[in-house]
Amino acid sequence: MEYTYKIHQDTPDRQNEELARYEHEVFGTTDYSEQYTDTLPKTISRYMEDAKIGTNKLSRLTGIPKATITRYCNGTARYKEDYLCAICIALRLKPVKQRYLLGRLRHRLRDGIVEHTTRSYIIREYLDGCYYDDSLTVISCNDRLRANGEPTLTKLTSEKEDEQ
Repeated sequence: MEYTYKIHQDTPDRQNEELARYEHEVFGTTDYSEQYTDTLPKTISRYMEDAKIGTNKLSRLTGIPKATITRYCNGTARYKEDYLCAICIALRLKPVKQRYLLGRLRHRLRDGIVEHTTRSYIIREYLDGCYYDDSLTVISCNDRLRANGEPTLTKLTSEKEDEQ
């Protein structure tokens, strides 16, 4: 008796294609020399360009001052993890891009935020879902953090938005 089914196997070509897609998604290139010289400012600028969001709009979406975002893109500011989380949410980055961006700040990144606190779980939920769900915004994240008595990522909340 002869079996005619095929077992799915990853061929080297298929593995190389997947790696190339991943590298292009995260680094914007498959050139290893460019990947090696990638920096946090370059990454933020590239992700903003990919999302077609400029400094003014990102400032409005996150509540981060425009000057700070400009300094982030120039590499002249001290980076705050909360601000980077807000940027990830506002740009609606895929989780793989978020982990890379946050990993550029913290070299020991396991699975994003590693503390087991209410605040960490809320932020992780927004980071994990923002790419897939348009209702997960920096404003709604900050509102939820505030409702749970936790510090917000930025000063932007639905109350501040109503005032503007």
